[in-house]
Amino acid sequence: MRTRPLLMGLAALVFLVCMGVASVFLAGRPARPSLAASAYGTPVVVTTIPNVGNGPWDIAVDPTTNYVYVSNNGGGVTVINGATNATETVVPLDGNDQVGIAVNPEADRIYVGRGTSAHDDVVVINSSSTPMATVTAVPVGHAALSLAVNLETDRIYAAVSANDKVAVIDGATNQVTATATVTPGSYPLGVAVDRITNLVYVANQNTSNVSLIDGATNTVLGTPIPLGGPLGGTSPKDVDVNPNTHRVYVANYGTNDVSVIGGTPQAEVTRVSVCNRPYGVAVNPVTNRVYVCCHGGDSVWVIDGTTNGVLGSPIPVGSSPMKLAVDPNTNRIYTANSGNNTVSVIQDFPIPGVGGIAELPALEAEAAAVQGGSSGPDRLALGALAAAGALVVVTGALYARRRWLR
Repeated sequence: MRTRPLLMGLAALVFLVCMGVASVFLAGRPARPSLAASAYGTPVVVTTIPNVGNGPWDIAVDPTTNYVYVSNNGGGVTVINGATNATETVVPLDGNDQVGIAVNPEADRIYVGRGTSAHDDVVVINSSSTPMATVTAVPVGHAALSLAVNLETDRIYAAVSANDKVAVIDGATNQVTATATVTPGSYPLGVAVDRITNLVYVANQNTSNVSLIDGATNTVLGTPIPLGGPLGGTSPKDVDVNPNTHRVYVANYGTNDVSVIGGTPQAEVTRVSVCNRPYGVAVNPVTNRVYVCCHGGDSVWVIDGTTNGVLGSPIPVGSSPMKLAVDPNTNRIYTANSGNNTVSVIQDFPIPGVGGIAELPALEAEAAAVQGGSSGPDRLALGALAAAGALVVVTGALYARRRWLR
């Protein structure tokens, strides 16, 4: 654990290199406002991790342990150490049909959807055991191609594509407690949850729309939100939501754009033209940037969540990227590249002149001090950082107990 003198030294350093970023981010605060995405530097690929398994499909991050999990068609889940960017192990699973994957850091659980009729389940893995081991397999139906976790309710949502439904799993019991059926024939392919509003968003590939599910009642709300205007044909593959702005982003494979959903009532407010065959989409709530995997262009595009404009040039990654995951603690983005069995690691908002993020240890006293709990040297140090316009990403013990994602 770092000491207070070091903290004060960091404060002085940031005074010298302040870059005009206008907010301090603290662990444990629900739904904090995001800064304008244009306030940050250009994201860069820092490394490519080879040999992550055959045909990696989806990817998930545990920000409390800095581990990355990759589902692939090679018979297991590849475990990557985010600190070293090296593969440490593979959690073996029978069959070659691992697709959707999600993590619950609160419960030390990894959830893996399997995509063939031989299984029709979601596998639950204990990420804290040594070695990591399967806890159980939860029957959900055919082709659980996408998963999402609500950390507030400990509910896991599985988009069961072939059965046109979303299965709701209770994380405490590992049992399906409800099933929400979307429009027949819609083939739900992506799912995301807003943990603040407890709304679940389902991207329906065949009907080019998004269904809304009330997470409290597990019922489908109203009619689906149409995508692509009167012509439709967007063939959405993935969806994600920014819990700070409550904006929803949908990757439209058929029309080479991203739909932005917002407003009251919720509707498609705009479409952002991107690249050839966008497949995965992921939001970094810290920077309010939206990342899009271009399956047909071997690249990642970045959208400013404030302006809905494309930022900079496409970021080259591995072959045929499918899905992405964001670690809000390190502000790194990981892409699962199905064409050459790699993972690309992208660093978000490196600060010019510093080369990284101003990071401080997340001691309870420091976080409480900035939120008005005390007036000691910790408060002065972090207050100085705020006055200097520095971006502070708080990590460590407090983050581990009460994450800003919650």
